[in-house]
Amino acid sequence: MRTRISRPADNTDYGPKLWCQILKEQLHVTEAEFWDCAKNGVRPERTAGTVAIPAKEPIPLGVVEKLLRLVHLTPDEIEAMTPEQAIARLNQFWSENS
Repeated sequence: MRTRISRPADNTDYGPKLWCQILKEQLHVTEAEFWDCAKNGVRPERTAGTVAIPAKEPIPLGVVEKLLRLVHLTPDEIEAMTPEQAIARLNQFWSENS
């Protein structure tokens, strides 16, 4: 199990509230699961693949926003594009509307 470094906002010592928050939000385990792992090496059961890896390279958000707002493409049309196609479509719009 791994977690990022957590520090109380007011620089006080770690307390029960922060400890519970780390277990729940960062490690996604109960206190019993944590101590079973720490003391006995028993890994907590977790579902595999909880983080989805995009199938393709994402289109930059600024390009998506401009394609929606200026070019009036639908989200489905943009989703079907590669980043290169999206940038080319935006460049085409700018060259035709300058």
